[in-house]
Amino acid sequence: MSKRLVVTVVIAFICLMAGALVLTITGGDGRADATEPTQAVTQGSDVYIVKDYNGKVAVFREGETTPVSTTEKSVLDLPQRDREDLTAGVEVTGEEKLRKLIEDYCS
Repeated sequence: MSKRLVVTVVIAFICLMAGALVLTITGGDGRADATEPTQAVTQGSDVYIVKDYNGKVAVFREGETTPVSTTEKSVLDLPQRDREDLTAGVEVTGEEKLRKLIEDYCS
């Protein structure tokens, strides 16, 4: 296979994994159940920490030591500044901001 095809397949796989991560965190369709409006407000304000976990970009809930999800994106493939940020941990509030941040790292 050509190098370009391999790179395209790898990028598509990473994006697919990022999408799966978002679906896992949001519970599937991303819509709140109309019978539980309080839960929808609470979920939107969850605090997550995105950081390096065994060399991969991973998502943690605030205060937890086990990741909610781990992507296939190697931290070594990121720019130096992003690697430093992930070593310290990047705090993000809400699932929408989390999804955007994961897309940024994995694209």
